[in-house]
Amino acid sequence: MLIRLPTLAEPPWSSDDGFFTAIAVAMSKGVTLYKGVYDDQPPMIFWLYRVLVALGSPDHHFVVQLAACAAVVASALLTSTIARRAGAPEVALWAGALAGVALSIPTLDGDLMNVELAALPFFLGALALSFSRRPVPLLAAGVLLGLALATRPSFLVDSLAVAVPLLSGSDRRRRMVTVAAGGAVTFLVVVGALWLMGSLAAYVNVVMPSDHAYLAWANGGTLVPLYLRLVLLGLGGVAVAWRTRSLPGRLAAVWFFASFAGSSLTPRELTHYSHEFIPALAFAMALVASRVRWRAIGIAASAAAVIVGAELVLFLPAAETARFTGASPPLMLHGISYAQLPDYYANWGAYAVGMRDWKAYANWFPGDTSIDAAEADQLRSITGRAPARMIVLGDRPWLFVFSGALPASLFIATNSAFWQVAGSADHMDARLRAGCADVVVYQSGPGDWTAALAAGGYQRVSGTSWPTYRRSVVGGAGIEPATSCV
Repeated sequence: MLIRLPTLAEPPWSSDDGFFTAIAVAMSKGVTLYKGVYDDQPPMIFWLYRVLVALGSPDHHFVVQLAACAAVVASALLTSTIARRAGAPEVALWAGALAGVALSIPTLDGDLMNVELAALPFFLGALALSFSRRPVPLLAAGVLLGLALATRPSFLVDSLAVAVPLLSGSDRRRRMVTVAAGGAVTFLVVVGALWLMGSLAAYVNVVMPSDHAYLAWANGGTLVPLYLRLVLLGLGGVAVAWRTRSLPGRLAAVWFFASFAGSSLTPRELTHYSHEFIPALAFAMALVASRVRWRAIGIAASAAAVIVGAELVLFLPAAETARFTGASPPLMLHGISYAQLPDYYANWGAYAVGMRDWKAYANWFPGDTSIDAAEADQLRSITGRAPARMIVLGDRPWLFVFSGALPASLFIATNSAFWQVAGSADHMDARLRAGCADVVVYQSGPGDWTAALAAGGYQRVSGTSWPTYRRSVVGGAGIEPATSCV
């Protein structure tokens, strides 16, 4: 909690936070998820952010940061619980501490609420409950596992670890069937909720194909590096588990290699991917540390190993993919570098004691959200009110939250996920030409949208933070958008 304390004051700066919040705000105003506004994530993260929006997160980002803090605390406690139930109570405290600290470091995106962090308490809760022999906890384990998959599907690979306690002891078949029944309940509830919302068809026909395209794109345009990686990690897990006699050792082996595989399905060095791996890594390193004769050395070495391991799970799969496809070597994509950590805490300390005002404190963070906030004020000045509909060409999701505008197209950004959707460019081009937006912010490409802007009657507005276009005015009234915009 001491490490995490400054995170509670952070301004909204992360792009992913912006996507989830903007889509949740649109949902709160009646826009249908996936059908009316798109992102390539499963529904649970948007439902979670919908709750946070109802609690005031658009105006008080503290709400999101508090949720992230709760997820980390829960993950640390559950990692400790898993170690105790696996039969390694002597390492439970240290395993939980390692997980909690690593999940809190800003350089490892511990200050951000993303899908991996949101899914972890569900998955770890399922793993902790899977040691039970009683039907109700086992059914709950299946429900929680289903919620984890509805938040981050890659945890399907991690779920191999759940099989370790289920296959130990008696009544194996009954216990596995009970967990599977709980998972089936969650699946039916999630599918039913999507159907009732009117989102199911779009999820099946748009999101799932684009996710497959994204998976191939992230692996260099071919799934061969992924298959090779899964085979090597699978063989490693089997070899280590085969040589291990104890239940904690077998669990550590299977969980370690399975979570490594799950967190590297899309090897893009995005730092938050490491969250999926950290609890398994912490448990394994705590077990190793317990075997070191000199306790202080074991503790220090295991702590360093968790940090290094979290970086390697980002670097090694990306390097393997680059080597296989002949692409450029991977880059580490930290929002806040290790070298910046002293400044991160000093910036918060100066703000906490009143030596630095909010603007100076917030401007320290990456993301240019101060520019987005200024742009939102300018948009209201241009239109005389909050713009009703907006298109952003680029990757500035916080603009929707700050301005109060709804998306005038299916997409709130032209980012990497946008380009994996079949027909996305044609959809955006048609919306621009039909004049569907009150304003268009042309922050960046890729793509040249100038011809579509001209066809839609948009004119450049001077004096804005980002290049901004407004629909032409004829006789004091805006040109009415085409019916295709509805």
